[in-house]
This record gives sequence, structure tokens and C-alpha cells, in this order.
Amino acid sequence: MSQSMAEVVATLAFLNSLKVPYMFDHVAHAEPHMTNDDHEFKELLTILKNEERAWINLYSFYQLSEAGPPDYSDMIGVIQAIVANRADNIVWGSNWPHGGVSVPMPDDGDLLDFLLVAAPDEKIRNGILADNPARLYGWLD
Repeated sequence: MSQSMAEVVATLAFLNSLKVPYMFDHVAHAEPHMTNDDHEFKELLTILKNEERAWINLYSFYQLSEAGPPDYSDMIGVIQAIVANRADNIVWGSNWPHGGVSVPMPDDGDLLDFLLVAAPDEKIRNGILADNPARLYGWLD
């Protein structure tokens, strides 16, 4: 990936000036095994926790994973930390048709299985998959 998390976090002042919700895509380029000890990751988690307009999309984690399919195990802790900080401002996507990915293409079933492990609470998962995007995009009844 061409962007680093430092570049993503550096956009915050601009994003807040827009006064609209904004999305960190590609899990904000969080790398495998990042923890609160990593300055940029800790800053991202703080942003997600404290900024009402900050959203994050859980896709393309598979492109960042060093462990790879089928379980992308090195990204589980990263995603769990994100979920723990702001589950209500997370949306999921498959990133289909997986542009820029070299063969083998990710199995979308593996990506959903990853979500079952990274977000084991059904209520949180339903939020990530349905309720949160409905709220973000105005699809609520």
C-alpha cells in the first residue's frame, strides 16, 4: 500500500475542517501486530474514540496481513483494538472486486470468517454489517 498510517492520521485537521462525517478506509492502513504502543495506531484509536464524525471501514486488511489466508491471524488483534475503541462507527466491506490484488484473490468467505473472529459479539457484528452503515448513510426508517 502506498499510504502509511502516519499520512492517514496527518489528514485529521483537514478532515475535521469539513464538518461532515469522514471515513478512514483500508483500516487506516493499520499494519499487522500494531498495538497501543505504536504512536500512530494509538492516535488513530484516540481519534476514533473521541471524534464523532470519524468512521473506519474494515476492508483490505487482507492486503496488509503478512500471515495471509485463510485466517489473516496477524490482523485480528488490530481489528479487535479498533472495535473495542469505537464499534458504533465501523463499517465492513469486502473491497470486491479486490482491485490491485495479485493472485490468489481473497475468498470472500474467509473475509467474513475473519469478522466472526475479530468481532465475536453478534450485536457488535450486526452494527458493523448493517446498523452502522444505515446510520452513516441515512438508511434508517
